Amino acid sequence: RILAAAAAVILLCLSVGTVYLYVQPTSLQTVSTMAETRNVILPDGSSVLLNRHSSLSYPKRFKSDNREVQLTGEAYFEVAKNKKLAFVVKTKSIDVTALGTSFNVNAYDDGNEVTTTLYTGKVNVQSTLTGYKTILNPFEVAVFSKTKDKITTYVFTGPDKPVWMEPEFRFDMLPLIDITKQLEHNYNVVFVYRNQKIKHLKFSGTFDRDEKLD
Repeated sequence: RILAAAAAVILLCLSVGTVYLYVQPTSLQTVSTMAETRNVILPDGSSVLLNRHSSLSYPKRFKSDNREVQLTGEAYFEVAKNKKLAFVVKTKSIDVTALGTSFNVNAYDDGNEVTTTLYTGKVNVQSTLTGYKTILNPFEVAVFSKTKDKITTYVFTGPDKPVWMEPEFRFDMLPLIDITKQLEHNYNVVFVYRNQKIKHLKFSGTFDRDEKLD
């Protein structure tokens, strides 16, 4: 009887402890970058490389029913495989869901679009407003328009890693408006066009990302 009572008490304590760990709020921690990139290892072993002027929030430990992180800015994800627990990147406009894969999400607040680029595996991209979703295969891109609340996809043949991870800027006949947008994120500045006509002139060039703006 004593052993049975002791076993019952132990089981009750274990049950209460398990319930407590499951329902208690999980504290979040946030990693932000300024003029540098930063690599973050998540509790499940997933790796995240944050681009400049970006922010990532995630729990100190993932719950038993999901793996969710919050992104502002841009990041490249290499997700640890777990068929039972989906990995979800939440932004203000879209949710990107994966099981084990590598992909890039560009979700800066000042942009009109949120872009998801898939390199390996499979991801589900879903609008937070309408619920519309699309599934990407490797080397496909999903572009969400904030103004139209619409997702379009296309196939790309570019490098197997995001260009912002390279040590150099490489512009190949790119409109000036797209070039200055990249420079704004890299140097944390804002470009103002006195002559609106030059926005769409195209330029080519290569220079180091650590080079001074002037």
